[in-house]
Amino acid sequence: MIKMIKMIKLFLLFITFTAFLITFVIGETWLVQVGVGGNNVFVPANFDMNVGDTVTYQFVEGTHDVIQSDTYGTCVKSASPNAFSSAKEIGSASAPPTVSWDLSKAPVGQIYYYCDVEDHCPVDKMYAMINVLPAGTPPKNPGVKASQVASPSSSTSATTSPSTPGKKSISSSDKQVSAVVVGGAILSLIGYFLY
Repeated sequence: MIKMIKMIKLFLLFITFTAFLITFVIGETWLVQVGVGGNNVFVPANFDMNVGDTVTYQFVEGTHDVIQSDTYGTCVKSASPNAFSSAKEIGSASAPPTVSWDLSKAPVGQIYYYCDVEDHCPVDKMYAMINVLPAGTPPKNPGVKASQVASPSSSTSATTSPSTPGKKSISSSDKQVSAVVVGGAILSLIGYFLY
């Protein structure tokens, strides 16, 4: 009977530890809308995310692409052999095409990108930046989680402001809160096994 109880305790510890690891392995998916309101913009134009996250670009209006650059505000494709580059997409407010950029192996620091269609970058200054933070670091300037956006709207006002409503900041802390809860559960189980 004691052996059975120890096996159950070990199993529960394993499940809790696995849940804790999943909390940090599965990153967030952030949404950037392209061509909002018929303007040559990325919304948001600047935001923070963590290593391990993914960015999904949603092409809402116009013809655009997403090309990685080495410097902010330049309209030159990155020299990196693994630089991100999307095809040109024609936006649609009712069924916007999307392109995802997996940044799970991105280095901590800034990542720059721009639109290479016609004069969108040099004339309309259609370029943006992502500030990649170490995994687990709370973003000070979070973007929009893809799960927060129910449907795109072509009437959304275009903005390049890095500020976001408080709701987005609160929901971006979900990951950290769940890590604390799971971590506390693990410590409780370890304490239970030791005493």
